[in-house]
Order: sequence, then structure tokens, then C-alpha cells
Amino acid sequence: MDNRGDILRKHLSLGFIYKILGIGLSYISIPLFLKYLGEKDYGLWMVIFSTISWIFMFDLGIGNGLRNKLTQCLVEGNISEAKKYITTGYIILSFIACIILIVGILGVQIFNIKDLLSLDGYSEVFLKKLILVVFIITVLNFIIGLYKVFYAAEHNSTVGNFSNLVFQGIFILALLILKKLNLISLINIGIIYPGLNLIIGLILTVIYFKRHKELIPRFECFDRNKIKSIGGTGIEFFIIQISMLVILTTDNIIITKLLGVEAVTPYNIVSKLFQVFLVFSGIVLTPLWTLFLDAYLKKDKKWIQNILKKLKFLYLILCLGVFVTIFITPFITKIWLQKEIEFPKYLILFWGIFILIRVYGDIYMYFVNGIGKIRLQTILYVSGALLNIPLSIYFVKDFNLGSSGVILATNISMLPLSIFIPIQVYKIIKKI
Repeated sequence: MDNRGDILRKHLSLGFIYKILGIGLSYISIPLFLKYLGEKDYGLWMVIFSTISWIFMFDLGIGNGLRNKLTQCLVEGNISEAKKYITTGYIILSFIACIILIVGILGVQIFNIKDLLSLDGYSEVFLKKLILVVFIITVLNFIIGLYKVFYAAEHNSTVGNFSNLVFQGIFILALLILKKLNLISLINIGIIYPGLNLIIGLILTVIYFKRHKELIPRFECFDRNKIKSIGGTGIEFFIIQISMLVILTTDNIIITKLLGVEAVTPYNIVSKLFQVFLVFSGIVLTPLWTLFLDAYLKKDKKWIQNILKKLKFLYLILCLGVFVTIFITPFITKIWLQKEIEFPKYLILFWGIFILIRVYGDIYMYFVNGIGKIRLQTILYVSGALLNIPLSIYFVKDFNLGSSGVILATNISMLPLSIFIPIQVYKIIKKI
């Protein structure tokens, strides 16, 4: 591929436009959420939806494994193999989805959700109904979401940003209509929120296969040998995903259990504000996953070194933005939400530090993810996952840090990745 620079510039510009608009719409929807639901219901929604979204981590790494193999097939022009990988990927994910669906429905019926999450003010029947509605639609999204892998494999990763932009716009419109009709409720939002993503995913899947009829999956193209091929690095990706799940997405449950559902809201407000930096880093890094693989396969050492140099310069700019945001967050949130939010001590500072640690590590992890050399990353993520929850509880209970202790534990769990993965990358590059 001789036009990596053109591809990168195209996707950075489109990704930037889509993301800016998407962020703007999401920052409109959050105040509407708070206004229409109230802090308690908003906190409950964040706990339930973020927890059910764990489903996407249980693809056994198939998505990332398929992405690398599909990219390689398309680079080599091997269409028949690409079709086999797509068909096999769909069948495996559908099988996993059926297992998740059965286990999830049984789990909701067996466990007492109210006691499990220490939720007061909600009936058990209501909680089970809400969870089942969101859960079933999310399982369908689990399969349909594979379209993002197909677009990314052909260096068109901005489709994910575009789909989020469309979703945010339609969801805000849906919220306003529900309010106008006096139909605002957690159940209706539980249907519409994941339901819109499902519809958008189906439409983009149809568009992809209309453009690539030669890749339309056929059951007879299923190749069990491809399971091992996808699953080689796929299992390691899965272990990483599960570890990330523990480190990055258990926060709401820990906070709810130890501090109450109301404590989730200020934590998530700060999270949403700082995650804009992750969004922008994602715009830059996402297309590089497959481009790094392309350059590595062609032993283009100079291009890889040049890109890493530019990424480090962009990281310094991001650092400046994070430092400024740490100081002005209370002012921003007051204007944004039109109300005073009381934040726990150190919460804003620790979130800023988290962004600095996470983005620096991601710069190098996208390279090792692209080329499939992820053994060290797997070990470090598993170590961090084992440390995260007990450390969070320790900081909350023994140091009385509140929700600030949860993000501090996350920072400590993530730090080794930002130290040792860059060292690994430079050793790999040296050998090219």
C-alpha cells in the first residue's frame, strides 16, 4: 500500500468532523438525560447499560482476530479466503450470542438484582424487566456490530464514527419526542437506546455487502480451520478484553455497591468530560491499527518510526489540554449542565492522570495489536485486572477517597502498560 498517508489524512479529516459533531450531540443528550430522568434514574441507567455492554467483551477476541486476518487477505487480494473468514466470524459470534442470551436470561431470573446492586426505591420486577429489554437488544447488537470490523479492514474506520453521529442525532430527537408525548421512562429509553444502534448497524451492514457482493457470507463457506486461525491471537485479545472490562468498566458497580447509585452521576459526568480526549486519540489511532500491519508486513520501518514520532508530538499537545481541563472542569460542568455538581476531592485530578496514562499506552498498543504481538500486553492487563477491584475497595474504604479511589486504582492498574509496551515496540522496530 503506497498511499497510507492519503488514507490516514482522509480518515483523520472525516473522523474529526464526525467525532466533533458526535461529541457535540452527546453533550446535548446528557443534560437532557439528567433533566428528564433525574440524578438517581440517570445513575441507574449508567450502571445497567454499562454493565450489559460487557457483552461486547465476550466475543472471545473474534472481532480483533478477524480484523487482522481480513486486512491481510484484502492486502493480498485473496477474496475467497476473506469470504471464509467473514462467514466463520458470523457463525462463531452467533453461537456465542446464543449462549450469552441463555445464560443472561437465566441469571436475571435467578438473582435478586435489587440486593445484588444494593438498589433502593426500585421494585425487583421493574429492574428485571428493564435489564431483560436492554440485554436482549444488546445481544443482537453484539452480532450486527461486526460490520465495523469489515469497514476497518478496508481502512474505512470512520464508519464507526459516522454511525455514532447518526445515532446521537436520532436519539436526541427521540428523547424530545418522548418528552413531548409524556412517555419518558427507563423502559422506553432501554428499548430506544440500543434499538437505534441495532437499526443503524443493520443498514450499514446491508450497504457494505451491497458494495462487496463477492464477500456476502454463505453457510457453505464456513471453515472450521479458520476458527483456530482467527482465535490464535483472538483468545489473547479476549483475555485482554476481559481484563479491560475489570479495570475500566466495573467502576459503576463498585461505586454503586460501596457508595450508592447517586455517587455514580458525578463520577460519570467527569468521565464524559475527560473522555473527549480518548475520542480524539481514537480518531488518530483507529485507522493506524491496519496501517501498522500493512507497513509491518512490507517491512516499512521508516514509515512506522515517522508515525510514532508524530504521535508523540500530538501527545504533548494532548497533555496541555488535559492540564487545562483539570482546572476548569467545575466551571465547564456548571455551564454545561446548568446546575452545581459536587465532585469528590481529587476525582478531577485522577481522571486527568488516567487520560495521560491511557493515551500514551494506546499509542504503542495499537502497533502491537495491529501486528498481533500481544503476549506482554496480555500479561500486564491480567495483572492489572487482578489488582484493580481489591485496590478500588481499599482506597474507598480505608482511605475514604470515595469514587476518587476507584479511578486512582484504575490508574495504578494501567501504569505498567504505559511503561513496558513502549519498550517492547522499540525492540520490535529495531529488528525490522
